[in-house]
Amino acid sequence: MGPTVGGKAANLGTLLAAGLPVPPGFCLTTELYDQAAETAGLAELVDSLTARPAAGQAVGRARPGEGDESSASAALARTARARLTAAAVPTATLEAVRAAYAQLGDDVPVAVRSSATAEDLPEVSFAGQQDTYLDVVGPDALWDAVRRCWASLWTDRAVAYRAANGVDHRTVSMAVVVQQMVDAAVSGVLFTANPVTGRRGEAVIDAAPGLGAALVGGTVNPDRWAVESSTGAILRRPAGPEPCLTNSQVQAVAALGVRAERSGGRPQDVEWSLDRQGRIYLVQSRPITTLYPLPDPDGGRDGARVFLCASLLQGITRPLTPMGLSVFDVSVARYQPRGGRPAPYRAVHPGLRLYLDITGALGSKAGRTVFTAAMRVGDARSVALLQHLADDPPVRPRRGLEPPVPCWRSTGPCRSSGPFRRRPPPSSRGPRDRPRSRSRSGTPCWPTWRPVPAARPGPSPSSARRR
Repeated sequence: MGPTVGGKAANLGTLLAAGLPVPPGFCLTTELYDQAAETAGLAELVDSLTARPAAGQAVGRARPGEGDESSASAALARTARARLTAAAVPTATLEAVRAAYAQLGDDVPVAVRSSATAEDLPEVSFAGQQDTYLDVVGPDALWDAVRRCWASLWTDRAVAYRAANGVDHRTVSMAVVVQQMVDAAVSGVLFTANPVTGRRGEAVIDAAPGLGAALVGGTVNPDRWAVESSTGAILRRPAGPEPCLTNSQVQAVAALGVRAERSGGRPQDVEWSLDRQGRIYLVQSRPITTLYPLPDPDGGRDGARVFLCASLLQGITRPLTPMGLSVFDVSVARYQPRGGRPAPYRAVHPGLRLYLDITGALGSKAGRTVFTAAMRVGDARSVALLQHLADDPPVRPRRGLEPPVPCWRSTGPCRSSGPFRRRPPPSSRGPRDRPRSRSRSGTPCWPTWRPVPAARPGPSPSSARRR
């Protein structure tokens, strides 16, 4: 549906299909824009603009030495806007749009919103790059707003944004959404995940009296709430004495956000309006593109998980290369605890950074002891947080379900842990490397080693003392 109606209209269609309240309206498809662009002779201009990718990035913010290229690209974009605004439209198309507008009522105020095919995408939002016109009344004013929406596909900022994100100018098109205006008492923006902390399940609601244009434009200071999506509990509320929403209205907005996120399949940035009769409408929805990615679920197991950033623990603040991460994946895959038990941790790398899921290890007393001692050496500031997480009820294990704990084991002259552990070859074994005992099956049992706490002077964990 996106290539036909653009990202914004496609998302509104998803909300409608889920039964969410969306103002009535209609959509002018990308086919109408393509016809107008062909009539205006835009193909040659777009080819010339595409041939200047560096200048396209510099439109409106030219760097030294790029002024000529930037001016040429801006002139091409300005010509494209002028031609689209003056392009002839077939009479049959004009009449069809007039008829659709008449079905909304007599001279009903509408919002005319651009819906580009490269807009409100899961990877890039293009928020604010194309134009929207509010309180448009009458068929003639409607057509003028539609033409200006078409032309906004070629504003300097839209051209620069596409060039910066590697979007080919020749592949974009424009649909236009026409929605009946909501007589808004309060409008706002709802993030179904906290965009600052990245926390999923915590909705953030900004609201201000009147239309949402002032809030989106940043000209007013909104009231702000944080709501726990699963329970509707209000976690934070405005400091002022008279916020513009009641607690029940805040919870109703958050509940609609939960449904919008479920229909969209990922956290959403939703614009909404509350009319003077107390009805809430969703006027726009797009995926939030700035959240840090989450690791894949662990075999379908739900609940809270504890992740340790192993790459940051090594002082690596930048992303790792895919090759480096693959080497670690292969190494971890070779680590198999004795007795066929599951590994006490798993490695994941969202955002090209290495994390260890240590939830299972923290679920045992031995695991808490080992990781707490190791973190005293690696990052002492994290010890208190690790102890707090280990005592959290979702992490604390039930009896009989304690997972195995990783331990350092003697391997002769070189001692290592986890996937690199192996028995020393016979030629390198010394008197200290002889098996201390034998198991019931007769297999030699090699001595186990534990890390030395940082508070006690001595060798590092990789050369720990014998237990």
